[in-house]
Amino acid sequence: MKRLSLTRLMRLHKPSEFKQVFATGKKVQSKIFTIFYRLNKLSYPRLGMVIPRRHLSRAFDRNQIKRLVREEFRHRQKWLDGYDLVILSKQCISKSTYLEWASTLNYQWEYLIKDFNIE
Repeated sequence: MKRLSLTRLMRLHKPSEFKQVFATGKKVQSKIFTIFYRLNKLSYPRLGMVIPRRHLSRAFDRNQIKRLVREEFRHRQKWLDGYDLVILSKQCISKSTYLEWASTLNYQWEYLIKDFNIE
């Protein structure tokens, strides 16, 4: 069985990479997250996250969301090949529970995968 991992290559690091996704990408919105995505001309997906301190003041909560996003991305990476994705949290994330974060994110991933297969 192939081990699913999230390598350094599969992350967006530079501000210019984030700007490209924000400027030329499409987006999927929910109450808690906005996911921006665009084709990247690579054979693997790349992930970036924007979870501002003003949305969640405790580092524990921000890191918990990042772990959740990375884990969900890792399990779906074979369906996301060739795309750059940026996950952006919204202000109301602080009023939501972990279960709401997970279910919302799961719904958005499924929507994206379905959209990618149609295109």
